[in-house]
Amino acid sequence: MIGKIKGILTEVKGNRGYVKTTSGISYLVYLTPYFLDKVGQNIEPYTHFQIKDDDQVLFGFENYGQYSLFQQLISVDGVGPKSAFSMVSYADFSQLMSAIESNDVYFFESIPGVGKKTASRIILDLSGKLAKQVSVDSLITNAEDVTVIEALRSLGFKEGDIKKHLKEVDKTLSLEEKIKQIIMLMTERT
Repeated sequence: MIGKIKGILTEVKGNRGYVKTTSGISYLVYLTPYFLDKVGQNIEPYTHFQIKDDDQVLFGFENYGQYSLFQQLISVDGVGPKSAFSMVSYADFSQLMSAIESNDVYFFESIPGVGKKTASRIILDLSGKLAKQVSVDSLITNAEDVTVIEALRSLGFKEGDIKKHLKEVDKTLSLEEKIKQIIMLMTERT
C-alpha cells in the first residue's frame, strides 16, 4: 500500500498530475483541486492505492480528514473509488459531513455521478458513524499537523492519542514546540 507520496508536481492533466519523487519515478495521481495549481512545487498527498482487474490507480488527498472520509465513502455499498473521489473533490470536508448528518439527499444528488439511491445509501450507512471520527479528524487539516503526527508516531505514540492531544495544543506554536507540548501532555497522563 502507498500511504503518501512526496515529490514535485511536474504536470497536470485534468484532475490527475505527475508527482516526481526524489528517486526519479513519476506517479500519475488523481488529485483533489487543492493540488492542481501547484505545478513545480513539492506536494505530499495522502494516497489511496486502488488495484482492480488490470487497472492500478492512485488517489491523492490534501489532508487526513479528507482521506479518512474517502475511506468511509468507499465502504458504502455501490460507491466506488472514482465516485468517492469525485465527492471529496466536489465539496469540502465540512460540507460533506453536514450533508450526511442532516440527511441532505439533494446535496449529494447535485454531485455529478451521484443519484438519489446512492445518496440515500451514503446517508444511511455513514450517519452517526462519523460523528466521533469527525470531532478529531477534522482538526487534522494542515501539513504541519500531519508532520506532528508522523513525528510522534515514529517515537511510538498511538495516532489516536496524538490526535486527541493535538486539539489541546496552541496552533500558534512552532512545529517543535507542538511536539514537545504533546509529549508532555501524553506522558503526564500516564
